[in-house]
Amino acid sequence: FYALYPYPADGSGVTAACTAEGITSITLNSPNADIDLMTATASRDYSSASPDASDVSFTFEHLLVKVSIVVRTEGLGTGTVSLMNLQLTGPELTATYYPQSGWSDLPEEESTLIDYKPDDPSGVGLTDKGVTIVEDRLLIPTDQPSAYSVVINYMDDSSQKTSTAELPSIPIWQPGESYIYTLTIKGDYIGFDRPLVDDWDDADGGIIIVD
Repeated sequence: FYALYPYPADGSGVTAACTAEGITSITLNSPNADIDLMTATASRDYSSASPDASDVSFTFEHLLVKVSIVVRTEGLGTGTVSLMNLQLTGPELTATYYPQSGWSDLPEEESTLIDYKPDDPSGVGLTDKGVTIVEDRLLIPTDQPSAYSVVINYMDDSSQKTSTAELPSIPIWQPGESYIYTLTIKGDYIGFDRPLVDDWDDADGGIIIVD
């Protein structure tokens, strides 16, 4: 038995190729699909003499990663910093997953994957404690997270500034993991702290059991 979940009724953003031996490939366009893609495989010996009609349990594992971005300030005293815009740019998120070898290489075409603008035209006030700007975006795993950059437009007192920072190259993105990146503004310098890595909290180890 093989299972792919979820699979949109109209196939929007996801296509899967299957044979009698199972799922051979899954192609995902993450910005269009915006789904939590999972697969599972289960095996059972079946005998016509003693057929087993009980439920088949599938252990689903996540194929994507969660990425969150927190923006904070440091050492700016009583200065007021407001975030006006944040963009995550990087390779276009269309790739193919092969059960035997994992995800294919991502295309090289640069694209804006996230374009955050606050509802308040005066921006989002930032503090040393930080503000979560992007939360739990589902992206395709890659061994080159530094191919992605965050561009922020912010007001530092009365001065408007634009800065760009690459995501750290380590750790690489592993399926079923959650990565929280903290971007720190230190005057004219911005940079990422080491990301917090954790399993998805829907179940231990990022695994879901479906009967």
